[in-house]
Amino acid sequence: MKDDIGAIVAEFGNYTTKMGFAGEDFPRALFRSDVALLGGELKYDLSKPYEKNENYRLYNPIDNDSGLLDVEEKDDELPLYTHMMKHGLKTSLYSSNLDSHPLIFVEKSYNTPSKRQRITEILFEKFKTPALFLAKDAVLSCYACGRTTSAVVDIGSLGSTVTPVYEGFVENKGILRSPVGGRAMDNHMLQILDKLYNEQEPGVKKELKPKEPNRSPDFYKLARLDMARICKETVASTASLKPGYDPSSIDPQYVTMQKHPIELPDGTILDIGHERFSLAESLFGKHETASQKREEIFQRIENSSCCKDENTLGNTGLPEISLNAIQNLVCDAVFKCDRDQQAHLLGNIVLCGGGSCISALPDRLRDEVESIIHTHTPGWRVKVLSPGIQERAVCSWVGGSILGSLGSFHDMYMTKKEYEEHGPALVNRKCP
Repeated sequence: MKDDIGAIVAEFGNYTTKMGFAGEDFPRALFRSDVALLGGELKYDLSKPYEKNENYRLYNPIDNDSGLLDVEEKDDELPLYTHMMKHGLKTSLYSSNLDSHPLIFVEKSYNTPSKRQRITEILFEKFKTPALFLAKDAVLSCYACGRTTSAVVDIGSLGSTVTPVYEGFVENKGILRSPVGGRAMDNHMLQILDKLYNEQEPGVKKELKPKEPNRSPDFYKLARLDMARICKETVASTASLKPGYDPSSIDPQYVTMQKHPIELPDGTILDIGHERFSLAESLFGKHETASQKREEIFQRIENSSCCKDENTLGNTGLPEISLNAIQNLVCDAVFKCDRDQQAHLLGNIVLCGGGSCISALPDRLRDEVESIIHTHTPGWRVKVLSPGIQERAVCSWVGGSILGSLGSFHDMYMTKKEYEEHGPALVNRKCP
């Protein structure tokens, strides 16, 4: 394989799919991961204009926790993945062929070895890629921020994941997840908009509707969620309050504060006040005092049987889902790692993901984590690193672009010849 051939970096997320050349600052292809089906057959994707047909239904083949491929059980969905891959290649390369470019495929950090082998098999057999490297998204997010050791907080569409990365390797025992993510905040924002919209005409309960109701219910639901997402990204912010802020008991000064106007697609203007704080605060959950949380963390860590259950990945390869607040997940994940790693991880917390594109979120997360950590080790420094708001959603892709642009990285690929000689199991040793 020639060194001067540009590598393709591909990341399939639940909300968007990102593809482009290594060495570039932003993906060339950035489109929704949803596809539209009519009669069970793929017709078009959401990167093209909507069609007015009530019989179309939306389907997301990546609507699962493994990131892309849950095709061990769903081989019938392979044509959908093929369509998405070819659409991304046509947008970024102006060609649907991958046989002349090595591929850096961004995967979830908690994918099992069997899923990684299945991804390898599909990419070599179906897409004829000459060389492949499977890179974990948390590690790439570290590279995008100039770090090799950090606790990566990825707030995605389906939920939030905290992944400890030490010296470029994922500490699987510390991976923790939460179901609160971008989609949950969008639904919450939609409830706020519906409530404010109904208050425009007291006594008349109605629902925000798109201008063209002759589309399928799936498109109707998608249009409402997109409207809520745009409003969230426009006005959402974190409250600049002391740690332990309880959104159920809002200070009067924040009720009477200046409100932000939002214009809806139908021309209605809504004034959003303190409600914009509740979106980000849903990530921080119901707060406890720092001392109570500290005792709970160390009690669970000292309980060996409890730690064994939480650290063991299930048959699906997914870590335990926790309903704890995001700052508690960070502390839990860090304290599951070795003692000599903990200070380094807390000093390099990386915040990324599309759900993290909220104003002042890094500062609020730092304050919350400090309120827990400094009750036990006041000398430890807590630092939150994050790229700009516009770059957080593609942070892991940017890390893959940086990795693929390194001159010495071409020796790390798993080539087609090695795949034919050793089989797909080689990926677990070649791409740790």
